[in-house]
Amino acid sequence: MRIAQHREGPQSNRRAQKWQTAAMTIVRAKKTAVSKAPKKAPKTVPKVARNMALKTASKTASKTAPKTAPKTTAPKTTAPKTTPAKRTVAAALKQWHVYLVRCADDTLYTGVATDVRRRLAEHNGESRAGARYTRTRRPVTLVYQELAADRSEAGKREYAIKQLPRSAKLALLRRSKRAAKR
Repeated sequence: MRIAQHREGPQSNRRAQKWQTAAMTIVRAKKTAVSKAPKKAPKTVPKVARNMALKTASKTASKTAPKTAPKTTAPKTTAPKTTPAKRTVAAALKQWHVYLVRCADDTLYTGVATDVRRRLAEHNGESRAGARYTRTRRPVTLVYQELAADRSEAGKREYAIKQLPRSAKLALLRRSKRAAKR
């Protein structure tokens, strides 16, 4: 089929292509109707055309399909789902940390993690999970770490630290060293 060019512009041309695709889907559905009607038509087809394709396919399928008894299937067994309360408890058991690492080129990188030692090992190349920033600046060393109430608070604190200028980050490191000596 040829796509007609419209005067309205490229939007109308795309619309015409969609309707043409829908028409072709209907024609194909009529030609390839099998014993069962398709449950879903492709999502690229506009909704009206998709419904038309389903109706015509089901009509032709019902005419050609032999009359048989419906199949009975055994009930599916699924794994028990975790309740929101269980998920909340599991999330509460994780302690989120905000950390700063010093890279080989003396830059500072800020991140959040539940296991800071594991995350530091990832940054140093023990797995591919390390941040892209630290991959070219190895080795990295942990210089600061603080505990957060939950993941949300850790993310907010990480963002706040990232917004600080370098001088303020270094002051934060100095304050934490002083507090650790006491």
